[in-house]
Amino acid sequence: MPHLRDLAGIFATAALLTGCGGSELSSPSLATRAVSSGSQTFNYKGRKQVFHVPAGVKRVAIAADGASGSTNYGSGSGGGGGAGDGGLVEATISVTPGEKLAVFVGGQGFTYSSGSSCSGSGSGGGGYNGGGNGQCTYGGAGGGASDVRQGGDGLRDRIMVAGGGGGGGGTFYGYGTGGAGGPGGAKVGGPGGLGSGSDAAYDGDGGGGGSNKAGGAGGAGGSYHGAAPQCRECGYCNGHAGANGALGSGGDAGLGCSGPAGGGGGGWYGGGGGGSGAGSYYGESLQVGPGGGGGGGSSYVEKGATRVKNLQGAAPPGNGQIVISW
Repeated sequence: MPHLRDLAGIFATAALLTGCGGSELSSPSLATRAVSSGSQTFNYKGRKQVFHVPAGVKRVAIAADGASGSTNYGSGSGGGGGAGDGGLVEATISVTPGEKLAVFVGGQGFTYSSGSSCSGSGSGGGGYNGGGNGQCTYGGAGGGASDVRQGGDGLRDRIMVAGGGGGGGGTFYGYGTGGAGGPGGAKVGGPGGLGSGSDAAYDGDGGGGGSNKAGGAGGAGGSYHGAAPQCRECGYCNGHAGANGALGSGGDAGLGCSGPAGGGGGGWYGGGGGGSGAGSYYGESLQVGPGGGGGGGSSYVEKGATRVKNLQGAAPPGNGQIVISW
């Protein structure tokens, strides 16, 4: 089945764009069945774009990909969690000839690389349109949502949203494996994965997926469970919880001195940020818990839409995309 990125050359008759209200689309999808008089593709640009509804057009078919999160930058020999992919949403929306629809295409979360700056967007910067920040310097960032807005360009004007994927959690000096970012999309985004190290108490939890009613909960930070150090050469630190997701925005990753966490994906409501791992150091003994992955953001389609398809994690990796056909 062709993906929405191949839809620009597929067209639909007006009859195919007038379906029964509230029906769920199975297979073949609206995208593959459509034949219309025109189509316009919107790629990521990091800013608002505008679709002008052509004269005589009263319905448009929209297919949207949310952006994926980013993988972490692993330190040492440790493994990091993979990024969550964004959601895919298709639906037919009623429009008015001549009106303007605001189009926001999500950007993939920033992946830190060796030598990158930790200031501003230089480290773990969340993807455009709601992606949560990853932990500096090794946590992955959340991907931004892709959405269409009608009657204005505010968050409450969104009529269709494809949620972004969460960023992957990371490791520090090769201890354990960071949690994977949760997939974006569906009415509830996927949760971020738990960090996995040699001592579960040290590991950061993954962030929860955003729903259609609330943002995902931030993951808990890892906890050091030993006695307080008694010498200058000894030290320890607890991980920090990730921030909760919010309307339109994924939560930022929890901060901390060790296992870096991933940011939540953007969405109707964003996913929660992952919790960072705890760490301890006694002389030559170092133990670090890996960070949790960020949760995926939820997708949304207005109640009046028809021929709806809403899939979790079905968008390809990378930036989002929106295709509007009529």
